[in-house]
Amino acid sequence: MSVSDEFDDWAARGKDRGMEDRHWHTAKHVLARMPVEAGDTVLDLGSGSGYAGRALKATADAGRAYGIDASPAMAANAREYTDDPDVGFLVGNFEHLPFGTDSVDHCFSMEAFYYASDPHAVLDEVARVLRPGGTFHCAVNYYEENVHSHSWDELVEVPMTRWGGAE
Repeated sequence: MSVSDEFDDWAARGKDRGMEDRHWHTAKHVLARMPVEAGDTVLDLGSGSGYAGRALKATADAGRAYGIDASPAMAANAREYTDDPDVGFLVGNFEHLPFGTDSVDHCFSMEAFYYASDPHAVLDEVARVLRPGGTFHCAVNYYEENVHSHSWDELVEVPMTRWGGAE
């Protein structure tokens, strides 16, 4: 199954809001550390329900908040959860971001980076779209040293990349 198909199914079953609830405790701490200033452009990789973009727009007065997700259903749900014209959601993949070079001030990703088919290409793309001085804040719990996460790839039908500290 593709990442898109897996998360389209999750969105149809309302699991986007459940992910938001489970991730918020960690995400709010990461978002609070992002040096977002009024008017900045922020990008959320794997935006799911869109909570990060909505939060950054509301609390940090980001100028524009974009979320990108592989799942059309997740992006559609995220659009329904806001009426703010400065918060937008796109369908796409992390390896080919639909943004110009040096066009984003800050990038965030919560529990999505490991779904990328080529994580190194994603890092190259993030570096390309970030303006000089921009930041990338990425939070994951699926990593080699976290033995509690080792079975996660059996719970979803998509490939996942599990890195260790040495990588």
